[in-house]
Amino acid sequence: SPTLSESFGRISRISIFRLKLGKTGITIDSYSMHEKRRIETEGIAAKRAKKGLPPHVVHLSDDDSDDKIEIAPREIYAFMMQIGIRLKLKNRSICTAILLMHQLLQKPVGKHICNYTLATAAIMVGLKYEEERNIGIKKVCHAAQSLVSSQILTDNCEEVSLLATGVGRLEYVCVREVAFQLNYDHPHTHLACTLQSLQPWMPEQFEKYPIMDTAASILRDAYICPELITKYPPKHVALAVVSLAIKAHDISVPQARSDWQEAFSSSLNRKELRAIEAEIVEEVYGVTVDR
Repeated sequence: SPTLSESFGRISRISIFRLKLGKTGITIDSYSMHEKRRIETEGIAAKRAKKGLPPHVVHLSDDDSDDKIEIAPREIYAFMMQIGIRLKLKNRSICTAILLMHQLLQKPVGKHICNYTLATAAIMVGLKYEEERNIGIKKVCHAAQSLVSSQILTDNCEEVSLLATGVGRLEYVCVREVAFQLNYDHPHTHLACTLQSLQPWMPEQFEKYPIMDTAASILRDAYICPELITKYPPKHVALAVVSLAIKAHDISVPQARSDWQEAFSSSLNRKELRAIEAEIVEEVYGVTVDR
């Protein structure tokens, strides 16, 4: 099998956003928060009834069935990334939303609410938490609808407005389910510090190759597997991402011994670094490499 460097050099340009999204309805009144009270949807139900649609469902697709479709978590995370790319959201906002969604999928709410709806609400929570307020809820809902439905709707149509109302209410469910604990320790800060330290160390390489952009893209892609992000210390994830970004351009850190990463973290040896790199390549990009 190919080495880690050879494999990553070939797949560094592969997009992970090719997952086929299934049809689904968005249920917004079937979940009983803490098994004591339901989300209030009387206003939406009345409007839906006038259109002859089921009163408790706001559909993102052409499927009018109330049956919930089981969706793989990876598809949900890819769906969230697609929304982020389409709306040009900050990576950190989407990453916060994905970690929130990862938690929600492990709770009862993840089984009783359509995951696409829950993911859309999680994105709104992520945007607010990271103070990215220039994108409104209708734009997010419209982007979500366009990804899972063949319907062509505008931002201000009634369908999107009804969806936005339901998603807005689900935001409160999201934050309550995680006890308002949204202070995730992302690797982004460690990544920025590492890149800033390496840039004067190898200025010619940084000028010739888009190392920073590559590293940012790899880190964003890695959130398709949030278990991987939470498994290792954030600093170790950041160093593995930087190492992969350097290998993607077939370059190396000049005038450095092989264990250059120890200059940034004394607790990360070469073997552990290679293990994290290999896991990112295998779990995120689906390429098997020699460990």
